[in-house]
Amino acid sequence: MTASKTYLLITGILLFIAGCTVGPDYKQPAIEMPKGWSPQDANFILSVPDANNQSWWRVFNDSELDSLIVKAAENNRDIRAAIHRIEESGALRDYASGQYYPDVDAAYSYTRLRNSKDGLVQSDKQPKAINLHSAGFDFQWEIDLFGKIKRAVESADASYQASIEDYRDVMITMLSEVCTNYIELRTTQARIAYARDNIKIQQETLQLTKNLYQSEIVGELDVRQAEFNLSNTQAEIPTLLAAEAASFNRLAVLTGQMPGELKSQLSPYEKLLWLDEQVKIGLPAELLRQRPDIRRAERELAAQTARIGYATADLYPYFQLSGVFEIQSRTFSGLGNLSNNAYSFGPAIGWRIFD
Repeated sequence: MTASKTYLLITGILLFIAGCTVGPDYKQPAIEMPKGWSPQDANFILSVPDANNQSWWRVFNDSELDSLIVKAAENNRDIRAAIHRIEESGALRDYASGQYYPDVDAAYSYTRLRNSKDGLVQSDKQPKAINLHSAGFDFQWEIDLFGKIKRAVESADASYQASIEDYRDVMITMLSEVCTNYIELRTTQARIAYARDNIKIQQETLQLTKNLYQSEIVGELDVRQAEFNLSNTQAEIPTLLAAEAASFNRLAVLTGQMPGELKSQLSPYEKLLWLDEQVKIGLPAELLRQRPDIRRAERELAAQTARIGYATADLYPYFQLSGVFEIQSRTFSGLGNLSNNAYSFGPAIGWRIFD
């Protein structure tokens, strides 16, 4: 058998083996579904919303809430960190995919060399020193025999998707915190407005009751009851004002501003928030898929499953092709002469037997 036929045979065998992938293939966990929905659940089954919708708060149709969301997204450092984690995971995925291709490096070196006259090549005279310039390329290519690179790419891709879900989780947490505190602020302001209106009404009621008492139409107990109701309502105002200030400060922290700045920026209370459209909840089973933390955990499971195959492939032999092509000359100008080339290439098989 000629050398060319032997090379083709070995290449064919390696390509056949390269189709093998060790380790378990990932399977998405199955969700056990109930045989039927309860009547209470059926009332909320409208449609399945978009799991990645990042503008759900717009159902309130409140421009000031929209402005707070924008400021929070711009100034939140957790979101910036999540974005950088996505960029990092994307780069690691590209690095893993790059292992499919040869690793090629360009190099230039200069060496001044003089052998010993009592060395491997002995001489009666002292050998002269020579200059050696070398410029060229070297490459190394590992054939993916048992799917090690494939599993690495699968793991990196799943980790990249998990980082995206992590970003969505941070976004949802931030959005919900801003919306919750804004709703609490407007609710507290509404309670303050209602309490002040009640104080005016109760003051008028107290005056009327005193007039009736002076006319001996009602007893003293009615006057004391009206005074108690008024005092009780007046006592709620300081507590509500403290809750309003706390909501302002929490929103300031969430939007990256100093405490107290938002009080002058937000308009005074006018009306409660109201939904302009019906909220779409979806099927109960679909609610799990709306949670990015659960989707992130599923992607992390896929990444870890692929790493099992990556580690298992280390138990098997690996095959590499490597080579060097360079121009060598004793003078720098000789690097432009292609006839001064030197090269070497060949396969190598390794096996980490005792690891």
